[in-house]
Amino acid sequence: MHGTLRDAYEARMRRLEAAGGRLYRERIRGRAGGAEQWVELHEMPGQRLGSVIWEGARMLSSYLQASGRIQTGARVLELGAGVGLCGILAGIQGAHVVLTEKEDETLELLEKNAARNAARIAAAGGSCRVAALDWTNPAETEAVLDMFSSYVDLVLCSDVVYREDLCTPLVRVLEQVLWRSCKAGSPAFVLLSYKERGVGASFFKALEAAGLSCSEVLDYDAALVSAQGGRVAGPASSGIKAGSTGADATRPEDSVPGENMALPCGVPAPSNTDFENGPQRLFEIRLPRAAFLMHRSRSTPAAAEAPQAVVAQVV
Repeated sequence: MHGTLRDAYEARMRRLEAAGGRLYRERIRGRAGGAEQWVELHEMPGQRLGSVIWEGARMLSSYLQASGRIQTGARVLELGAGVGLCGILAGIQGAHVVLTEKEDETLELLEKNAARNAARIAAAGGSCRVAALDWTNPAETEAVLDMFSSYVDLVLCSDVVYREDLCTPLVRVLEQVLWRSCKAGSPAFVLLSYKERGVGASFFKALEAAGLSCSEVLDYDAALVSAQGGRVAGPASSGIKAGSTGADATRPEDSVPGENMALPCGVPAPSNTDFENGPQRLFEIRLPRAAFLMHRSRSTPAAAEAPQAVVAQVV
C-alpha cells in the first residue's frame, strides 16, 4: 500500500514540476461582504505527502462552500491538515480554526499558508492557528483542545485514512474530541473526506468499537457526473442548495441549477482501487444521539444547557 501511495505522490510531484507552479489559488465565496475571494496556498513538491493538495481536500472544501454548514464563530479543528486548504477556507468563512500536523516541515508550511491568508480570515471575523499533534499522544490532543474556549464544534479530516497503524490512533483522537464537546453540551461532529486505500476495514472497525456513528453525506464522483447533466447531487440532508453543484469549487462558473438527488449511502467495502482512481466519498462521524442525551440527563440543568449552535447541523 505504501508503494502505491508513493507512486501516486511522485506522479503528482512530476505534474506540479511540469506545470512550473507551486502556488494554489482557489476562488471561494467569502463572508466579508459576500464578495468572491481567493484562498492562496503554497504547495511544496518533494517534501512530504502532506505538502501538496490531494483530491480529498478539494472535495471537502467544495462541500464546505456549497453546504453553508460553517457559520461565523464556529470552532473548527483540522486533523492532518497538510497545506491547510479546508481549515483556512473555514477561517475565511468566519470560523476560529486550529490546523494540526505532526511533521516539522508540514507545520512550517501550514504557518506560511495561514499567514498568507490572515487578512482574509480576519476580515471575515475568523482566526487561524497552527499546532503540532501526534495522534498517538492523548496529552497533545488535550493541549490542542485547550486552544479553544472549551470545546470544538466541527472536526475536518481529508485523506487521512491510508495507514493501517494510524487507524486506531485517529479514531481515539476523534473519540476524545467528540466526548469533550459532549461534556460541554455541544453535539460536535466530524466531516471525513475518504478514499478506500486498503485500510478502510480497520478504520471502520475501530469506529464501531469506539461506539461512533458514521453516515455518508455526499458521493463526490457521482456529484461530478451529475453536475454535467445539470443536477445537484447529494442527499437532501447534506445541505447542498439548488443552483450549485458543490463538486468543484475551482470552477464555480460551472454551477448549474437542478434538483436534489439522493445517492447510495453506506460504508465502502475494501477494494484494490489505486490511490488516484478510487471513489472519493464524504462521511459524517459523531457520537450516537443516545450517548449525548444520556450525558445531558446526568448533568445539572445549568451544565446541560447546550451552547448556541454555530455549525449547521444536519438532521
